[in-house]
Amino acid sequence: MRAANTSACSATGVNDVPALKEARLAIAQGSGTQMARSVSDLVLVSGEFGEVPPMVGEGRQILRNIQRVARLFVSKAIFTAFLVLVIAIPSGVFPMLPRQFTFTSTFTIGIPAFLLALAPSSGPWRPEGFLRAIARFSIPAGLATGLGIVVTYLLARHWLTDDLTQARSATAATVVVSGLAIVFALEDVPGTRRLLVGALCVTMALLFFGACAIPAARDFFEIATPTGGMIAAWLIGSAGGDRPARRGAAHRSPSWTAAPAPIPRLPDRGPGGYLHCRHGSRRGHSRHPRDEDPDRRVDLLRLLADEGTADGRAERAVGARDAAAAAPAG
Repeated sequence: MRAANTSACSATGVNDVPALKEARLAIAQGSGTQMARSVSDLVLVSGEFGEVPPMVGEGRQILRNIQRVARLFVSKAIFTAFLVLVIAIPSGVFPMLPRQFTFTSTFTIGIPAFLLALAPSSGPWRPEGFLRAIARFSIPAGLATGLGIVVTYLLARHWLTDDLTQARSATAATVVVSGLAIVFALEDVPGTRRLLVGALCVTMALLFFGACAIPAARDFFEIATPTGGMIAAWLIGSAGGDRPARRGAAHRSPSWTAAPAPIPRLPDRGPGGYLHCRHGSRRGHSRHPRDEDPDRRVDLLRLLADEGTADGRAERAVGARDAAAAAPAG
């Protein structure tokens, strides 16, 4: 640990508490003492190390999805602030009514974010550069989306039409198209997931325009009947707001898309195949990577999976037998 290596310790007894406190990840057995369980980061109720890799996999899936959803919400915050600064403050009129903004956000943020947060995901989990990756995607996407919305509103309000309700209706349609373009840009790697996200975006767009075709919904959200000027303003603004999402996807940090590094080599084990804690804990209960060599780095998942599998137990049994055979007689 002094060499900045990752260390883990699994223990059950009271004498193992100092080692558990110093370890980067402290794991206690469910059958261990109350004190060992209270200072541990993780308690294995069943005592099986084989449960750890699936648990870590689920956690990393959640973190990867949070990264995607965070880019979506930050992009929305940026283009909303852009609209406030460019239109709302100078003119005193926001391009959409609150109910219209809620209506569009349901199809561009609410439902897609809910599904993306629960969807399966794969790839490396790299916490380095998290904020930088968010900014490189969300700032260009949010600003250009806001610019497209502004273009739609100004065209519909002052040139192509002269009705505020029509201008707001065209703006709402542009928000939906540009927002779904951002959702689709979150998946820039070809594959099944990208196809599913594309189908989700198409479904959300159809639901929005289908809801606008219902007279009751159109009256409640104050959506005007489409005119030629509204459609022209919407097409022009949507064409401008769709480019930023692709540009933001192109600015994704390489640290999020790079292939995962190969699993490092585990350090040499002592007699019996154990990695001992420095505190002299009971053999077979507390163990974590040696840290004498700063160049040796331990992959925690591989270590835990190895300790909990039949192959790992067989390897330790062979190591113990070889150590006993090599010991001098007497």
